[in-house]
Amino acid sequence: MKIKSSIFFKIIALTLCFFMCIEQSSFAQVAAQIDISGHIAAFRNSITQDKFRPLHLRYLSYDPIQNNFRLLLDKGTLKNPRTNELENASKELLRYFLIGVSLPNNSFWVKRIMLLIRS
Repeated sequence: MKIKSSIFFKIIALTLCFFMCIEQSSFAQVAAQIDISGHIAAFRNSITQDKFRPLHLRYLSYDPIQNNFRLLLDKGTLKNPRTNELENASKELLRYFLIGVSLPNNSFWVKRIMLLIRS
C-alpha cells in the first residue's frame, strides 16, 4: 500500500511540474503581446488626481550684521499669490521654524521613542 501511494504522489508531482513549466514558457511568449504596462499606464492616466502643494519654506539665511532674514519660498500650486499672502505665509513659516529651533532635543517624540528603544 505504501509503495503504491508513493508512486502515485511522484506521478502527481511530475505532472504538476510539467504543467507549471508549460505555463511559464507560454506566458513568457504571450506577455510581450499583451503589453500589460500600457494598459496600466492608460488606467492611471484616466484617473484625475487633485494635487495641492502648499506654500513652503525652501531656504533660510540670517545675516547677523544687518539682522536680516532671507527666505526662499516655494509657491507650490498657487498661481499668482498676492504680496500680503506671501508676507503672512512667510511670517507663519518663519515662526514655525523658530519654534522648532528653540525646542529642546528631549521634546521631540522621535528622540523619545529612540531613547525608549535603547533603554
